[in-house]
Amino acid sequence: MSYQSSIYFDPTALLIVKKEIDQIIDQVENTVSELIEDQTLPFGIDDAFIRLEQSNQVFAMIELPHLAQLAHYCAQVMSKMMQNPTAKNLKYAAALSDGTTMLKRYIEFICLREVDVPQFLLDTLNHLERVLNIPCTALGNGIQTTQKQLTLTPQASSNQINSSDYWNTLYKDCLIKLVTQNETEDDFDRFKLIVYHIALLSLETPSQQYWLLMQIAFNQLDQLILSDARLKWLAKVGSQIREFLNAPQHFQVDETDFANALAICISQENYDSQMLREYFQISDNILTDVQLQIFSRHLFGPDQRTMDTVAHLITEELNQLRLDIESHYQSFTDDQILDIRLKLYRMANIFLVMNLNEAYAEMKLQADHFHRTYIQQNTDFAQRLMNSMLSAMNSIGILKRNFAPTRIQLDVNNMNISLDRLDDAHETLQKEARILLQELGDKLFQNIDAKDTNDLLNITTNLRQLSGAALFLDAQELSNALKNSAEAVEHYYDIQKSLTPQQLQHILDVLASLELHLDGLKYDYPIHKSVSETALISSQKIKAVA
Repeated sequence: MSYQSSIYFDPTALLIVKKEIDQIIDQVENTVSELIEDQTLPFGIDDAFIRLEQSNQVFAMIELPHLAQLAHYCAQVMSKMMQNPTAKNLKYAAALSDGTTMLKRYIEFICLREVDVPQFLLDTLNHLERVLNIPCTALGNGIQTTQKQLTLTPQASSNQINSSDYWNTLYKDCLIKLVTQNETEDDFDRFKLIVYHIALLSLETPSQQYWLLMQIAFNQLDQLILSDARLKWLAKVGSQIREFLNAPQHFQVDETDFANALAICISQENYDSQMLREYFQISDNILTDVQLQIFSRHLFGPDQRTMDTVAHLITEELNQLRLDIESHYQSFTDDQILDIRLKLYRMANIFLVMNLNEAYAEMKLQADHFHRTYIQQNTDFAQRLMNSMLSAMNSIGILKRNFAPTRIQLDVNNMNISLDRLDDAHETLQKEARILLQELGDKLFQNIDAKDTNDLLNITTNLRQLSGAALFLDAQELSNALKNSAEAVEHYYDIQKSLTPQQLQHILDVLASLELHLDGLKYDYPIHKSVSETALISSQKIKAVA
C-alpha cells in the first residue's frame, strides 16, 4: 500500500461541519481577545467555550482523534484564562492562539488535500501540553514496538578519547549551535562521531540496542526537519549520554525513548530506514521528512480565504483595466498609454510572483506591445489583448479553485469562457431554480389530496427546466431523475389518468433531493451520493407505475 493510500481521509463529514467549526474558532479568538484587552469575561465567552468543547467530540465522531485532542487542550487553556481574567498570562494566550490557528489550518488542509497527517500537529500539541503542565505527546507516539534484537554494527570511530567530560561538552556545544542556528557541517559530523563512540561503548550493555539505533537516527541529522519536538529530543539525548557515560551497565531506556529514536530513523529515506519500517512493521501513514515537506507547502501556504480575497482584488483590477482599454484605447493620450502599459507590467509581475508563468508571459507581451505605433498598425490588437486578459482572469480562477476542496466545486469544461462569468451564471441559475422549485413544490402539496390532478399537466415543463438546471450544475443523476419524472407525468396524462398521492409524493422526493443539492452548493458542503440515488429510485417508481 502506498503512503498516499495510508493517509487518505474522506473529508465529506468534515466539510459538512467545517463552516460551523470555523465560526466556533472565530468566536473563541474574538472573545479571548476581548478578555485579554478588558481583563473581564466578555459576553459570549461561555458559549464559545462550550462550543469549543463540543467540537472535540465532533472530531472524535468523524475519526480525527488528534484534532479532538487539540480542540480539548485549547478548551482547557481557555478555561484557565477564564478562571482568572484579570491576570495577563501571555503564555496561555500564545498557546491558545497557536492551537486555534493550527486547528483552522489543519481542517482546511484535510479538506483540500484529503489526507490526515497528524505529525504536523505534534509541536502545537506539545506547546499546549507544556502550558497545561501535562506530559507531552512523544515523537514516537503511535509507533507500537518492542525492543527486538537488532543486527546492527557500530561504525568504529578513529577517536579514542574516553573522557566523559569531553563527549558531554562536545555534544552540548554542537547542540547550542544547532538551537541558535549557527551550526556548520562539521557540527553534524561531530554529532555522528559522538553517537558512534557511545554505540561502541554500549556493546554488551543493557542499552546496546538503543545506541545502535541512534547511529541511524543521527546518520542524516543535517537533512531532518528540526522541529521544536525534535530539538527537545536532542536535548534529552544529551542528558542520556551523560547518564550512560557515568554508569554504562546501569543505564536503561523505556519503550517511549526507543520509539522516539525509531521515529527519527524512519523519518529518513535510506536503506536502513526502510529496513526498520519492515522489521518493526511500521505503517506508511507515518511519513518521512521528504513527504512531510511536500505537504507542508499546502498546510502552511495561503489559505482559501486569503486566496479568495487576492483573486477578487486582482479580478476587479483586471476588469477595470479591460473596460478602460476596450472603451477608449483608440483615443488614449500618450500619458494614458504609458499609464496603462505600466499597469499591465504590474499585473504581469503579480502573476509572476503567484507562479502563474503563462499569464505572466502573455501579459508582459501585451504590455510590450502597448504603444501608439503598434496599436495603429495592428487592427486586431484590442481583441488579442482582451483574449489575453480573459486568459489571465481564468488563470486566477483556476488558482482560486486549487485552494478549494474539489468535492464542493463544479466542473469547468470550457476554458475559453470567463470563469468569473461562469460563476455568476451558476449563482443566478441556483437562485432561479430554487424559486421554481418552491413554486412547483407548493403546487404539488396543494394537489396531493385532490381527486382530479389534471391541472398539474404543465408541471412537466417545470420538471424539464429543473432537469436542465441540474445538468448545468453538474448533477447528472438528479437531471435524469427529473427528466424521468417529467416523462412519467406526461405518460399519465396521455392515457388520461390522474396522478395518485403516492406518485405526487415520489415527485416531491425528487424535488427534495434537488433542494439538498442546491443547499450544498450554497453553503459549500458536499452532498452524499445517496441523495441522487434516492431521487433516481423515486423517479423510477413513478415510471414503473406509469
